[in-house]
Amino acid sequence: MKILFVCSGNTCRSPMAQALMQKILEEESNTKEIKVFSAGLHAVPGQRASKEALEAMGQYSIDLSNHRAQALNRQLIEDVDLILTMTHLQCMQLRNNNPGKKGFIYTLSEYARAGDYDVDDPYGLGLGEYLRTAEELQKMVRRILPLLNK
Repeated sequence: MKILFVCSGNTCRSPMAQALMQKILEEESNTKEIKVFSAGLHAVPGQRASKEALEAMGQYSIDLSNHRAQALNRQLIEDVDLILTMTHLQCMQLRNNNPGKKGFIYTLSEYARAGDYDVDDPYGLGLGEYLRTAEELQKMVRRILPLLNK
C-alpha cells in the first residue's frame, strides 16, 4: 500500500506526517507493507523542510534534514493507493481534479475518524505551533494504522 500526505508547500505538515508515519511503521512489527510519501500542491521542488519542522521532529527523534519538497503531480496521484490532505480545500481540489481517484482522497482527520477538520498550517508561527501540529499529526497517524492493516 502507498500513502501520500499532501499539504501546501511540502515543508511542514505533510513531511512531518510522512516522517511520523514512517517511524510508527518501523516500530510496529505487525503491519503490512506500507510506503509513505509526501508532496505539496504549491511546493517549490527541492526546498528543505522548515527550521521549525526540523526542530519539532527532533523532539520525536526524527531527522528531516534530508527532506526535499516535491510538487504534487499526476504520476504521484496515479501511483498511490490513498491520498490524505491537511485541509478540506486541498481535499476538494484533488477530488475535483481527479474524479477517478475521488474515493481514495480524504482529509487526514476524516480518514483517521478524528472528526473532520483542517490541520492548520504552522508556517511562520513559531516552534510552539509546530510542536502542537506534530502532536496532532502523530495522534492521527496512529489512528489510521489499524485501518490500513484491515
